[in-house]
Amino acid sequence: DFIGLDGDNFSFETEIKNSNQEQALICQNCYIFIYAENGAMVIPISSEGCVSDISITAGDVFKSGKTNDLTGLGCDLTEWRKIKGEIVDKNLKIYIDDEVVYELAYNKPLGKIKGWHYFFKGCGSVNYLNLSDSTNAMVYKDDFWR
Repeated sequence: DFIGLDGDNFSFETEIKNSNQEQALICQNCYIFIYAENGAMVIPISSEGCVSDISITAGDVFKSGKTNDLTGLGCDLTEWRKIKGEIVDKNLKIYIDDEVVYELAYNKPLGKIKGWHYFFKGCGSVNYLNLSDSTNAMVYKDDFWR
């Protein structure tokens, strides 16, 4: 339970990679699903050159790579990449390795965060996940070592 984590005002940091073990896959990507009471965010990170195949969702706003420039969301995923998101008053800002790569505003309030999900096309790995509230207080932390 992500107690007190408002989907319209929070931040996250995670580290992901997607190895080349599945040689048949040219376009490898990761989708980070953030589920809230009233909707979701779906943040894609893709192999460079494959961004036209992805789409991003934040609340009531959907952007397809077929009709929008999502180039910033492409990177070499064979190395660990720090992905950070800051959401302030329904404005999403995405960072890859501390560089702002995409911004998106939405209108419909998401409500409280209820769940988190990673989906990889390829052999994906997650190193850690940190979630902070609007005051930068840590609400959830996991390094996935069990």
